Amino acid sequence: MAELLIKAIDSIHSDPIKDARGSYKRGDVVVVMPNDHLWGREEHPNTTTYSPARFFILKIPEMSVEQMNKYIQVQQDDTGLFDPDGHRVFKIIRRRKFRVHVDALSVSDLKNIEQHGELVKPWAGVRTFVRDKVSGISE
Repeated sequence: MAELLIKAIDSIHSDPIKDARGSYKRGDVVVVMPNDHLWGREEHPNTTTYSPARFFILKIPEMSVEQMNKYIQVQQDDTGLFDPDGHRVFKIIRRRKFRVHVDALSVSDLKNIEQHGELVKPWAGVRTFVRDKVSGISE
């Protein structure tokens, strides 16, 4: 099972370019961890006193960490330049290329997240809510 740490609220930087490049937004997958990962106090809303919760955990039973790592990709553009070692240089456009469209989840799913700080759902029940930020196309 893969466990995804999802940003529950937007992080905001006053500079719009830095905000897009470096701030996690609502629905961004922050990190993907294996089943039964021990989440930190600030990561798991059930163990924190922060309000509103900053994150929630999305558990997808039949998916592996390797399969879910796609969703922590950054959105970047090729600059056409190369570094001194001959590697292409990319410019980060957005912190994440994909996001979980949290507001489109069912009322019962949102209530579960609010009450327990996590949601356990099969990939078939999640994939339509995972969208490419540029195209808006669901997985």
